[in-house]
Amino acid sequence: RWSERRFLNEVLGLFYAGMAKPLLPEDILRCRAFELSMWPRLGPPFRSYMGVDWGGGVGRTVVWIMAQDEWNRWRLLYVHRFQEKDLMRQAEVVSNLIPLFNVKQCVADLGYGAVQVAELQKKHASTVLGVMYVQRPDKPLERRDQMEFGERIAQLHVQADRSFYVEKAISLIKLVDAKGNRFPMLQLPWAEPSRIEWIIDQFTCLEREQAELQSGRRYPRYLHPEGTEDHAFHAFVYALIAYDASKMYG
Repeated sequence: RWSERRFLNEVLGLFYAGMAKPLLPEDILRCRAFELSMWPRLGPPFRSYMGVDWGGGVGRTVVWIMAQDEWNRWRLLYVHRFQEKDLMRQAEVVSNLIPLFNVKQCVADLGYGAVQVAELQKKHASTVLGVMYVQRPDKPLERRDQMEFGERIAQLHVQADRSFYVEKAISLIKLVDAKGNRFPMLQLPWAEPSRIEWIIDQFTCLEREQAELQSGRRYPRYLHPEGTEDHAFHAFVYALIAYDASKMYG
C-alpha cells in the first residue's frame, strides 16, 4: 500500500507539500573532528551519557555514548549498531558498556525495548531510564514512575516531546556563533571514517512537515521516508534526553 507521501514523490514526481530536509550531509560533515578516534572507555572523574534506540531488527539497534568537552560541545565517544539479533544479548552488551564508559545516565526507548529496559534496571536501577516520545509542546520532559507493558512493568521512565528534542538535536548540529560562523556543538570522531560515516544517512534522512494537534495548534512533525533508517539520530536524541533527565532525577 502506498502512502500519500510516497505516491506523490515516486509516482507523480511531486514534492510533498510542507516537506523539508532539516539536516543535509554538509551539516554532519561540519561536525567531523579528524584528530579524534572512538574511545575504548571513559574513566572517572569524567561521566558520559548514553542513548539506545532498539531498532527491532538486525543492524537497527544503535547505542550512542557521548560526553561534554571543555567548550560544552558534545563529543561522541562511541557508537555501534548491532548485528546481533538477540535483543537480550544486545541488552547484555549495553549493560557492560555502562560501567566501561562511566555512564551517568542512559535513556533507551520503550517502543521495542520494554523488556530490555526492565532487565537493565534490575542491575543498574535508575541509571537506565525508558523513554516514550509524545507530542506535548507545553511539557518537553516529564518523569513517569511506572507503566505496564503486558506482564512486565518498566519503572523509571520519562515522556519526551518528540519535536522539542529533535529540534534541540538539530540546533546543536547547526549552531551559528555571534559572528555568523558555524560552530557545531557535536564533535564526531573522524580519525577512522569507516567506523562512523554510516551515520550520515541516518541523520540526513530526517524530514519535517507541519502537523496539527486536535486543539488546532500547529507544530513541526519529524519523520523519515520508507526504506530509510534514523536509529543513530534518535540514539543521539536519547543521549541528550539522558543529560536532561539526569538533572531531573538529581
